[in-house]
Amino acid sequence: MRTLLSWVRAVMFVASVLVLVPPTAAAAQADGEGILLMTPYKWSDLSDGQRALYIQSFLETTSFAMYRRDLPDAAQQDFSAWTVCAETKPIESWQPLGWMIKGELKRTAASQVMETASIVCREFRGKDLKKRPPVQLVSRSAWQSRGLRDRAIYVMGYIETVYEAGRTMKRPDDLRHLDICLGHQVLKECWGPWKR
Repeated sequence: MRTLLSWVRAVMFVASVLVLVPPTAAAAQADGEGILLMTPYKWSDLSDGQRALYIQSFLETTSFAMYRRDLPDAAQQDFSAWTVCAETKPIESWQPLGWMIKGELKRTAASQVMETASIVCREFRGKDLKKRPPVQLVSRSAWQSRGLRDRAIYVMGYIETVYEAGRTMKRPDDLRHLDICLGHQVLKECWGPWKR
């Protein structure tokens, strides 16, 4: 939980600097559809490279959430299939289609991309694949060369993916704390360590 809060604090700092996520609107939800950091309108304003960065964030975060050194064999096969898929499928294969096709404007980009994973990765399921480390698509040097706006886009992908993973794993206490932290107008809980 503390790691999650550390990331939330970092996100709020970056987002507030860029004014990409107004604190009062950060926890906009409708019927449990998620924290909407990346709206369809923001998505349409991103360059292809920035969209790719969000997708890379989704793929890396999902991989990190799935990874454990002591995974049982069946779970290890799923993880390896995910890794091969994330590393080999073109970024264009991963798109938030719910906005365009279904008109689901209040869903996170991460939830929509997650929904397409079974289709995008179907050719890798059930194959005997060697054990792999977590996906790393953005190298340290690539990260360091990114501007603040691009980093904020990556972190938005991280937060939305963590949120969706929490919903999938039914972790309401963590989600409630994330909602409170992102939506708190004064942001005291989030800003504490940043003031030092």
